[in-house]
Amino acid sequence: MYAQVDEHFDDGDFSSAPVWEGDTGDFIVKSSLSLQLHADAAGSSILQTGFIQADLSDMEWRFHITLNFSPSSSNYARVYLVSDQPGIGGPVNGYFLQFGESLSNDAIELFRQDGNNTVSVCRGPDGMIASSFEMNIKVTRDNIGLWNVYADTGNVQQFTLLASGAEGMYNVSNFFGIRCNYTSGNIQGFFFDDIYAGPQTADTIAPTLISIVPLNDSVLELTFSENIDPVSGLYPLHYRIDSTSQHPASVWQSGPDLSKVLLWIQPHLPYGDTSRVFVSDVSDLSGNIILPDSYLSFMYFPYLIPAVYDVVFNEIMFEPSSNSGLPNAEYVELANRSDKALSLEGWTLSDGTSTAVFPRYYVRSGSLLLLYSTGNSNLFTGYGEGTGLNSFPTLNNDIGDRLELRDRDGNLIDRIAFSDETYHDENKNDGGWSVERTDTSFVCPDPLNWKASIHPNGGTPGIPNSVEGHFNDEAPPYMVRAAITGTQQVTVTWSEDMSLVSIPGPTSYYITDSSGNVFYPDSVLPGASSDEMILCVPFVPGNGVYELDAESITDCPGNPLSRPIVIKFAIPQEAVPGDIQINEILSNPYSGESDFIEIKNASGKIIDLKNWRIAESPYLAPEQISSTDEITTKSLLLFPGGIIALSENPDELPPVYPESNIYGLFKVDEMPDFNADDGTVSIFDSTGTLSDRLQYTASMHLAWLNETAGVSLERLSSRLATNVAENWHSAASTSGWATPGSENSKQMDSIQETTFMSLEPDVFSPDNDGMNDILLLTFHGIDPGNVGRVQVYDLNGMLVRNLLESAAFGTDAVVIWDGMDEKRLLVRPGIYIVYAIVVSADGITRSEKQACAVYYK
Repeated sequence: MYAQVDEHFDDGDFSSAPVWEGDTGDFIVKSSLSLQLHADAAGSSILQTGFIQADLSDMEWRFHITLNFSPSSSNYARVYLVSDQPGIGGPVNGYFLQFGESLSNDAIELFRQDGNNTVSVCRGPDGMIASSFEMNIKVTRDNIGLWNVYADTGNVQQFTLLASGAEGMYNVSNFFGIRCNYTSGNIQGFFFDDIYAGPQTADTIAPTLISIVPLNDSVLELTFSENIDPVSGLYPLHYRIDSTSQHPASVWQSGPDLSKVLLWIQPHLPYGDTSRVFVSDVSDLSGNIILPDSYLSFMYFPYLIPAVYDVVFNEIMFEPSSNSGLPNAEYVELANRSDKALSLEGWTLSDGTSTAVFPRYYVRSGSLLLLYSTGNSNLFTGYGEGTGLNSFPTLNNDIGDRLELRDRDGNLIDRIAFSDETYHDENKNDGGWSVERTDTSFVCPDPLNWKASIHPNGGTPGIPNSVEGHFNDEAPPYMVRAAITGTQQVTVTWSEDMSLVSIPGPTSYYITDSSGNVFYPDSVLPGASSDEMILCVPFVPGNGVYELDAESITDCPGNPLSRPIVIKFAIPQEAVPGDIQINEILSNPYSGESDFIEIKNASGKIIDLKNWRIAESPYLAPEQISSTDEITTKSLLLFPGGIIALSENPDELPPVYPESNIYGLFKVDEMPDFNADDGTVSIFDSTGTLSDRLQYTASMHLAWLNETAGVSLERLSSRLATNVAENWHSAASTSGWATPGSENSKQMDSIQETTFMSLEPDVFSPDNDGMNDILLLTFHGIDPGNVGRVQVYDLNGMLVRNLLESAAFGTDAVVIWDGMDEKRLLVRPGIYIVYAIVVSADGITRSEKQACAVYYK
């Protein structure tokens, strides 16, 4: 037991001098010789040591604390200054400081504890510790019970009074302690050091000069480690500038802060040269004198107006992990591409929700600068140039974020949108890896200029990027779609980010209505997202289809339009079930590749897929939806006969499937994870009404295929019911095994009538080469309710296959023969006879025979 506590953990443990007790297995002394919580799972942990005081008059407590997360009611620290008994997590009597509470008003607050009850003594400013933080704390109590709470947020032993309160119920102490309450994500996020509890100490430490900031070419701001004596501190002869070999013309106080002074320098400071300020005979308020000829160096740079992309985002850690070789904290790295040193004072970093303002800081030409939360500053010691920011944005995991860097006048300097896709590596998107820019000389926004770090530590803060190299974009832009989004407004969506392109003139776009009239927009405005532009048109769109064309437009790197592409738009019509059909599905992609669902507008309407959803359910329980995702929150028109393939990674499809139509691919943010072998896919409209549903199995593929991975199932006919197994067929090998966004390699929607039974084609080759693989039988002029049978015979009169037996016929019924016999084996090449017999409700029988041929190339 000790009458005072003076602990710096310099011995590397907490088992002696003083002895700490409690949940000792949940704490360690880290290599930097500070105490760290190191628990295995969520919970509450305490450490306590003896602190015997019979009288708390004129007592003082000091400690260093870091929480590298945003405190809350579930994640907070308590430092017990006074406790009458051990077990500080229980019903003790004494006083404690609390760091963390519910909502975002987190303040440092002093409480009195009476058993299980607490009473607030005094409270610091609201929101002061709403995000991660690092600071020194000092608390004093005088002989009449007046408590003062101070904080040193700059970690330079300059304390500012936060709160005061009178409270004298308890005047003795037996223990000092620490309590950490935490969830699983913060089991290593609490740090403590330099703990003192005992009588108030006399100040015997001399002041030091800690910073010099040039405010302009004639004024320097000097900051000392503590408040200084105004007499000695304002005497010009106590300062000397070596670049001019002169004393300042005058010295005055920098506002109410007694630790800062301003020097007026004549003649003016030289630009870009390293200079020094020497200080002598300046004392603090206790009379301690600074060491003779103490000095610091500085450089003066005038504020230069930056150009866009002078400074760019270079690396982002938005999903840190305690398992990587880097600090378990988010960071952003900037690169100064310009040939000049730039002052970042007043610049902002924002994600649209929170905005951090830069302190005074200069970034040299060609250098890197790390940004992180002020509370995590100690974690990035040794990682190169960096500065902590208050209100550093909390970066979203998985879905990512959008960051903007602006200068002090609000001008955009750079921006970046990132997410798990920015890694371009599914093995690294679970956390612990940064995303790095490949080429800082390529400044246009392009996700392909970013990759997951390949450095063993998981990132390269403060050093050149591990993926550094040359990047160029030669892909031409193209219009993806257009939609009526206002009374006289049409929004155009482009294939890439067009936000930093000079807005084209109205004559770059022209619109043709259904009567052939041509209109030019009155004006063109930037859209809500970076790939959109808004056309303000001189007419109110009505019924009919409009065509939009564009010319003389380039993207950010200067690539012109690849070719004229006419985009249609119109006022959409209401859909009914069956209008939008499932047309192709790839549920079992090649390893590492993407699946897709293709849908088709089988109606004669123009249908908007905005707020439509795609859903997954088990094969045997199609009504039991297990997951559902929205296709898009924006207008997406599908015209009659239109086809669109939905995928989370549509860019990955064309290299694998050469028959892909890039203009028929659409990226969805999330899509259900469809089972490879069997399952159910459903399409719902914006009201939640089912439009189409397919129950699929691997057995729907061609029986002779040894491997179905990477092979899609294609719909043969929009007229045949979706869940007729014979209406689905493996995509042709000659089409690359899938046709996302394109017409299916197997489709039988155009049949010409002959008699009541039509065969198309009458010569077919069931070898899955995409050419005449299937025989399609279409029956015409048959009344509903008729019953029929369809069979295939060889020339010897032997039954080869029962295609339909005692089944009800409807108008324009469709039957398919895939060239297999009753044993599901391919038949031999030759001539076969298709025999159909239909019996009406009143007993009238109709029959027909037609020949067909099977051959193999």
